[in-house]
Amino acid sequence: NPGASAISIVGIFLAGLFLSLAYVLTRQLWLPISLHIGRNFFEGVVFGFPVSGLKPYPLIQIQITGPSLWVGGDFGPEAGLILIPALILGGFLVYFYSKVIRSKHA
Repeated sequence: NPGASAISIVGIFLAGLFLSLAYVLTRQLWLPISLHIGRNFFEGVVFGFPVSGLKPYPLIQIQITGPSLWVGGDFGPEAGLILIPALILGGFLVYFYSKVIRSKHA
């Protein structure tokens, strides 16, 4: 995709691990699919960030500022270090959600 780099490849790989974790912990495919669609929709269409180097028609026009290393530059947040804490937080939330599901079915 436009603007892809080594950092964007690592970011997309980590996002893939996160989505895989959502499936492995819940054994429900709807969760990783929903997380992926929701992230792409809100990141691109709602908030106006590039999504994997592609620029959708946004509802909100923004000016991205800050170091490309952190915000991902023209590729979007997947190529920035901001992705790492977001994935860690998401991983904890998916883990706790999976515990709630298991406790209801136990």
